[in-house]
Amino acid sequence: MKHRLVKFFQKHVYHSANSFSPQKPPAKEPLPNGGIRYTDVEYGKKYPCSFMNIYAHADSKEKTYPTYFYVHGGGFTWGDKDDGVLGEKGERHDYYFLEFFKAGYDIVSINYAFAPEYIFPTQQIQMGEAMRFIVAHGAEYGLDTSKVVFGGGSAGAIMIGQFLNIHTNPAYAKEMNIEPSLDRACIKAAVFHAGVMNNENFETDNPLANILFASVIRAYLGVKEVKGSAIAKQSSVLCHVTADFPPCFISDGNTATFPDQNRAFAERLTELGILNRFNFYPKSEKILMHGFESLDIPQAQDNLKKALEFLETVV
Repeated sequence: MKHRLVKFFQKHVYHSANSFSPQKPPAKEPLPNGGIRYTDVEYGKKYPCSFMNIYAHADSKEKTYPTYFYVHGGGFTWGDKDDGVLGEKGERHDYYFLEFFKAGYDIVSINYAFAPEYIFPTQQIQMGEAMRFIVAHGAEYGLDTSKVVFGGGSAGAIMIGQFLNIHTNPAYAKEMNIEPSLDRACIKAAVFHAGVMNNENFETDNPLANILFASVIRAYLGVKEVKGSAIAKQSSVLCHVTADFPPCFISDGNTATFPDQNRAFAERLTELGILNRFNFYPKSEKILMHGFESLDIPQAQDNLKKALEFLETVV
């Protein structure tokens, strides 16, 4: 498969590429909001893009903070852990990460290998490598891995759902042949923004968005036809959720995205007795596109406030 559309976006729009070298030399930098940023920390050597940023409070080595482990979106084929550099204006996630930091979370944001060169479940293996790294070395950066909250947007939301299924469903972990990398007791909650919970259905109310979404899921799964494929079912978050899944905050926009899937995910969690909250804003209030949660607009700010309030009850 040539994946012409995906490769066009990678090269000419987002300038994303797989690389075994960091984008810039690793650094330790003070943050104006009272913290330290460790950039381009290498967490693995087997796959490209195995780098993370760590945002730790200045007193993390004396006081413990829960860790927010974030996986960026970008259709599995672009995006970057730097989305949301703390203390710098103009970044797409700037206020998002900053609010988590102010709420008392240290943050780990990872990169991962891009499809179509690296397909599912490579990214799950890398997430496991990243988690093992911070479990083994987190204390060096002031990280506490006894309380971990997972977060992801778009493709990142799908990937954290897959990762959490591996860690909460032993049969699924065996099927995937991936060993869990974090004790279940340390997983406190998850925040899902605009994820696709059923990989057989990437259709929205926008035909142009559907073309792009279909292209990236084919690239990620490595198949020409997604619907009806075994890999689509295997990779679908909704198919493998059990009662041991953590509490979840779930949100999505209302245009060119997947609110029905996220609502169905919340309903399934409720059926299983898992605490969750699905937050949604109707079109009559404002048109909100896929990924609105990371924008600096009133609905995104309100959504983040509700997410942090939800986490206060479970972390």
